[in-house]
Amino acid sequence: MKQIQLAALLIAMNLAAFGQSPSILELTRATIQEKRQEIVTLAMSFTDTEGKAFWPVYREWRTSNTVIGDRKLALVVKLEGAARLTDADAKSIVDSWLKLEEDSLKLKKEFVKKFRAVLPEKKVARFFQLENKLDAVVNYDLAGRVALAE
Repeated sequence: MKQIQLAALLIAMNLAAFGQSPSILELTRATIQEKRQEIVTLAMSFTDTEGKAFWPVYREWRTSNTVIGDRKLALVVKLEGAARLTDADAKSIVDSWLKLEEDSLKLKKEFVKKFRAVLPEKKVARFFQLENKLDAVVNYDLAGRVALAE
């Protein structure tokens, strides 16, 4: 577990150091994507059977989740000009954020079923805990980039 905490810390430091421009943020997201599988491997302790069943579902999950992440990034880039928003812009952004959250929850519900089909319930819970922690690191950096609307 200490290896996972160390990896998450290194990712967080990387985010803090480079979270200045959309291209750097995209690079950081790619780095996290690359390290996610390594972190999941360390944290999950799969049996051979579980691993063989898990990884194809995991790849599908990450592909689907990347679409949500791309939408979130686009919204954050749009929010970088939040101080200059019109009321119409603000409404559009709030509505887009709510739709993004709904789609994310729908995706999680869909994949919980798929992961339950290949893993014991405790490992499904552990996996989603891990995903939430990794997402929190990314979301922390994203939140730091957004100016409050005036």
